[in-house]
Formats: sequence, structure tokens, C-alpha cells
Amino acid sequence: MLNVMLGIRKSLKEHYFIYNSKDVDFTEEDLTCKYINELIYKRNNKSVKEVSETFIDYCPKVFFYLRKWFNIDNKAYLKSIGL
Repeated sequence: MLNVMLGIRKSLKEHYFIYNSKDVDFTEEDLTCKYINELIYKRNNKSVKEVSETFIDYCPKVFFYLRKWFNIDNKAYLKSIGL
């Protein structure tokens, strides 16, 4: 679950300025696109080791404008999922 929350936070940071400055013209690609992100963090159990997880972000532009349409800002959205 933590990987999902971290992936969402990374996605919001990466796409906020891109989509906030554009109009709401959707293309076919916006409805089918996906971004694959590698989440790399260090886990400190008995020894420090690096862990890599994959997070797939589906249709970020569509979900960005859905949140904008319903007046949900990014801070409130992150807070609602526990970040």
C-alpha cells in the first residue's frame, strides 16, 4: 500500500505543472496512456538494502482534470490517501 501512495505522490509532482498550464483538450492518447515509474528506496531491516518497485500511472491527465473539475486540490487529495 505504501508503494501506491508514494507512486501517486510522485505522479502528482511530475505532472502538476505540465497539465495545469494546458487546456482541457483530450486526445485518444490521453485516455490510453500510462507511465511506468520505478520507486527506489532503502529498507533498513537487519542490513540496509535498496528495494525497487514499479508503479504504473494510468491516464494522469484525465484524473488531473477530474480532480480539478470537482475542486479537489492536490494537497487535499494526498491527505485523503494518507500522505
